[in-house]
Amino acid sequence: MISKASELLELFIKNETEKLMGINMPHMPTLGSAYEEITKQGIDQRFTIPKSLNLKVVSGFVSIDNEMLAEQIDCMLVHGEGKQYGLTE
Repeated sequence: MISKASELLELFIKNETEKLMGINMPHMPTLGSAYEEITKQGIDQRFTIPKSLNLKVVSGFVSIDNEMLAEQIDCMLVHGEGKQYGLTE
Protein backbone atom coordinates (compact mmCIF):
# COMPACT_ATOMS: atom_id res chain seq x y z
CA MET A 1 0.00 0.00 0.00
CA ILE A 2 1.29 3.46 -0.89
CA SER A 3 1.13 5.87 2.04
CA LYS A 4 3.27 8.77 0.76
CA ALA A 5 3.46 10.66 -2.53
CA SER A 6 7.22 9.97 -2.55
CA GLU A 7 6.55 6.21 -2.67
CA LEU A 8 4.33 6.68 -5.72
CA LEU A 9 7.03 8.83 -7.30
CA GLU A 10 9.65 6.11 -6.71
CA LEU A 11 7.42 3.49 -8.36
CA PHE A 12 6.73 5.78 -11.32
CA ILE A 13 10.44 6.47 -11.87
CA LYS A 14 11.29 2.75 -11.53
CA ASN A 15 8.62 1.79 -14.05
CA GLU A 16 9.64 4.44 -16.60
CA THR A 17 13.34 3.61 -16.20
CA GLU A 18 12.60 -0.07 -16.85
CA LYS A 19 10.79 0.93 -20.07
CA LEU A 20 13.90 2.81 -21.24
CA MET A 21 16.14 -0.19 -20.55
CA GLY A 22 14.41 -2.06 -23.37
CA ILE A 23 15.07 0.68 -25.93
CA ASN A 24 18.35 0.85 -27.83
CA MET A 25 18.98 4.59 -27.64
CA PRO A 26 22.71 5.24 -28.22
CA HIS A 27 22.27 8.98 -28.78
CA MET A 28 23.05 10.26 -25.28
CA PRO A 29 21.29 13.66 -25.52
CA THR A 30 18.09 11.82 -26.44
CA LEU A 31 18.53 9.38 -23.57
CA GLY A 32 19.23 12.30 -21.25
CA SER A 33 16.05 14.01 -22.46
CA ALA A 34 14.09 10.84 -21.73
CA TYR A 35 15.38 10.73 -18.15
CA GLU A 36 14.68 14.46 -17.73
CA GLU A 37 11.09 13.94 -18.85
CA ILE A 38 10.66 11.08 -16.37
CA THR A 39 11.84 13.43 -13.62
CA LYS A 40 9.63 16.32 -14.75
CA GLN A 41 6.54 14.16 -15.00
CA GLY A 42 7.40 12.37 -11.76
CA ILE A 43 7.56 15.68 -9.91
CA ASP A 44 4.47 16.96 -11.67
CA GLN A 45 3.22 20.14 -10.02
CA ARG A 46 -0.40 18.96 -10.40
CA PHE A 47 0.22 16.05 -8.05
CA THR A 48 3.42 16.03 -6.04
CA ILE A 49 3.98 19.76 -5.52
CA PRO A 50 1.27 21.63 -3.58
CA LYS A 51 0.03 24.54 -5.73
CA SER A 52 0.25 26.98 -2.82
CA LEU A 53 4.08 26.72 -2.79
CA ASN A 54 4.47 28.29 -6.28
CA LEU A 55 7.11 25.68 -7.21
CA LYS A 56 7.66 24.13 -10.64
CA VAL A 57 10.08 21.88 -12.49
CA VAL A 58 11.89 23.63 -15.37
CA SER A 59 15.08 23.59 -17.38
CA GLY A 60 17.18 26.61 -18.22
CA PHE A 61 19.93 28.79 -16.87
CA VAL A 62 20.69 30.19 -13.44
CA SER A 63 21.25 33.92 -13.12
CA ILE A 64 22.94 35.46 -10.08
CA ASP A 65 23.00 39.27 -9.76
CA ASN A 66 21.93 39.52 -13.44
CA GLU A 67 24.91 37.36 -14.50
CA MET A 68 23.85 34.17 -16.31
CA LEU A 69 25.92 31.09 -15.52
CA ALA A 70 27.31 29.32 -18.58
CA GLU A 71 25.94 25.81 -17.95
CA GLN A 72 22.34 24.92 -18.73
CA ILE A 73 20.48 23.09 -15.97
CA ASP A 74 18.40 20.28 -17.45
CA CYS A 75 15.95 19.90 -14.60
CA MET A 76 15.52 22.08 -11.52
CA LEU A 77 12.85 22.84 -8.97
CA VAL A 78 12.26 26.60 -8.80
CA HIS A 79 10.08 29.05 -6.92
CA GLY A 80 8.19 31.79 -8.72
CA GLU A 81 8.56 32.97 -12.28
CA GLY A 82 11.74 32.94 -14.31
CA LYS A 83 12.89 35.30 -17.01
CA GLN A 84 12.47 34.35 -20.66
CA TYR A 85 15.31 35.13 -23.05
CA GLY A 86 14.15 35.76 -26.62
CA LEU A 87 11.90 32.99 -27.87
CA THR A 88 13.39 30.34 -25.59
CA GLU A 89 11.37 28.52 -22.96
